[in-house]
Amino acid sequence: MFEEIGSTALFLCLIVLLISLILLTLLVLLIHSGLFTPVKEVGTGKPPLGKVAIAYKFQKGPYNESGQTFTEAHIIAPNNKCVGIYYDDPKKVPSHELRYAVGCILGSDIAEVDPDLLSRFNEKGFKSITLPEVEYAVQTSFPHVTTLSILIGIHKAYPRLCEYIEERKLCAHPFLEFYNGDHIHFFAPLSKQEEFWVPECQQHFDGRGDETADTSDMNTTLDTSHSIIGDESVLSDDTPRATPDIEVTNKSSDVLEVSLEKEVGKVSDGGGDGSNDTVGSVLCAGVEDDVNENGGGNGEDDDNDNSSSSSFEVLKNEAVE
Repeated sequence: MFEEIGSTALFLCLIVLLISLILLTLLVLLIHSGLFTPVKEVGTGKPPLGKVAIAYKFQKGPYNESGQTFTEAHIIAPNNKCVGIYYDDPKKVPSHELRYAVGCILGSDIAEVDPDLLSRFNEKGFKSITLPEVEYAVQTSFPHVTTLSILIGIHKAYPRLCEYIEERKLCAHPFLEFYNGDHIHFFAPLSKQEEFWVPECQQHFDGRGDETADTSDMNTTLDTSHSIIGDESVLSDDTPRATPDIEVTNKSSDVLEVSLEKEVGKVSDGGGDGSNDTVGSVLCAGVEDDVNENGGGNGEDDDNDNSSSSSFEVLKNEAVE
């Protein structure tokens, strides 16, 4: 009986010892990977990545699935450095709609890339694009010691970057991760942002999403409504940014003209108090001043015809332009 108790106690002690060793090993690994290592102080400066040609795959889905594409690119070119571009804020966009491009660096210019290497990437479904060089970006870095360093670095770097951008109301997007071997560099460019958007993102914005979508008429207007960006109020005039311009086609102009005629007709027929609230609801508030200047807000019957006519001309011109 005592022998059985002794054997059971010894077995339990061995299990506890084994679990303790595993936990201790994991703790040491986490510490070695940077568990208690802070990210480099967040600041603004020239990022470590200049003008480069990259092979990439565009994906939509949870960001934590990007590792598969990193691995695929690394298998094709094990000696090349990897890069990832992340376009959306996971706090605002559903995980299955998150957009990102992952791949590796081919060289400083697409014309100088080894044709055989480029062909191997193309066979695996990768495409190529040249990223611009920028002078300023919000950036930080974290030591890349083990694979766990990636997870630790991500959870430490992005909150600090977002805090820095929000406090200073900067327009910095998209976010890039550059793996140069011993460090992971996290940065968001402050200029030329539209040149970091791969064509597939433009196709997604165009509403078609297919590989043959024509994006030549988009004027590089990109969907940044859910991008991880700050307020643009403090930017200088020469800072590039993606502006949601809307090109009014002939068809949409006709529809808008009919809508405007109906709205102005309400004012002419006495359907309102003569104010510019109804007309102003058709277009943006920028037109309201022009409507007011042409008598849209006096509310007198004798001036209704003139104010309606001039208001319509102003709105029509704005729509055509």
